Amino acid sequence: MLTPPVRRRLKHEYVRALAAARVDRIMAQVHARSERVLILNLHRVSPDPNPFWPPLHPDAFRGLVAFVAGRCRVCRFAELADPTTDRRPVALLSFDDGCRDFVEYAMPILDEFHLPANHNVIGHAVRTGEPPFAIRVPDALNAVSVARLRGLRIEGFALRLEGDDDLARTRFGTALCAYLKELPPARRARVWSPVQALFEEAGTASWTRMMDQADVAAVAEAGHEVGSHSFSHESMAHLSVGEFEADLDLSDALFAELGLPVEIYAFPNGSHRPGQIDVLLRRGIDHVLTIGRPSRARKGVHPRQSIYGDTAAELRLRAVGVV
Repeated sequence: MLTPPVRRRLKHEYVRALAAARVDRIMAQVHARSERVLILNLHRVSPDPNPFWPPLHPDAFRGLVAFVAGRCRVCRFAELADPTTDRRPVALLSFDDGCRDFVEYAMPILDEFHLPANHNVIGHAVRTGEPPFAIRVPDALNAVSVARLRGLRIEGFALRLEGDDDLARTRFGTALCAYLKELPPARRARVWSPVQALFEEAGTASWTRMMDQADVAAVAEAGHEVGSHSFSHESMAHLSVGEFEADLDLSDALFAELGLPVEIYAFPNGSHRPGQIDVLLRRGIDHVLTIGRPSRARKGVHPRQSIYGDTAAELRLRAVGVV
C-alpha cells in the first residue's frame, strides 16, 4: 500500500504533467465549444490553517479567480440564459455554508476582478451563529491534542489518525465528517456521545465564524446572489418529503425577513432523494444545485464541481473538470 507522502508526490507529479501539457486551457476550449456551464463549488477562503478541513488560502483563491476570469465568462445564475456574443465557457463561483471569511477574504478579491458569486447560506447558522456539525467537527479536531484524537473512538468509525502530518489530519477529518453526514439522524444520535464530548472540550472559541443577517444583507447588496443551503444542513436523503418541506419553510421565513427571494437552493452534501427536486421546482426555485460534472442547463438542476487543492495547477485543473 502506498504511504500518504508517496500518494501526495504521485499526485503532484500527475498534476504537473497535465499542467505542462496545458490541459487546463484545452479543456476550457472544449467546454466553450460544448456550451457546458462550469459551476465551481467552494467553501472557506481564509489564511487561518486547519489541516482537518483546509480552507483555500486567499492567495490561492486570487490565482483561481484570475484564471477563471481570464478563460471564462463569469456570471450570475440569473444571467445564465442571457444572450451573449462571448464565446468563452460560462463559469459561476458558487459558495456554500455562509462562513464569515467570505466577507473578510473572498469578497475583496472578487471586487478586484469585478466578479459576482453565489453564496448559499445555512439558515440555522445565520440565526444562531452556530456552525453545522460538519464545520464544528474539524474545528474541534484542530483545537485538541493529537493524543486526544488518537484516543477518540466512535462506534462504526474504524479509521485512526495515522500520523502528525497535515495529509493524515486532512484524511482523518474528511473521513469522520463524511461518516457522520452519511448516518441518518436517529442512528447518528446513538454514536454522538464522544463527538459531543469533543465539542465540549474544544469549546465555542474553536468555532468558525458564520455570517449573521447583516452580513448576508451586505453580500446581497454587493451584487452577489444569495441562495439557500437549507435551514438545518442535514443530508436531505435522510428526510421525508414532509420533513424536507418543513426545513424549507424555516429557510424561507429567514429569507423573507431579509427581504431576499429564494431562487437558488444547494443541497447540503449534494444529498437528496426522489421527489425533493420536484418540490423545489414547484416552489419556484429556478436553480437547484447538486454535485457532478458540467451540464448545459441554463435553468433547473445544475451539477457543481468541488474545488480544492494545494497547488495553483491543481486548482486550475479542477476548475475545468480534469481532476
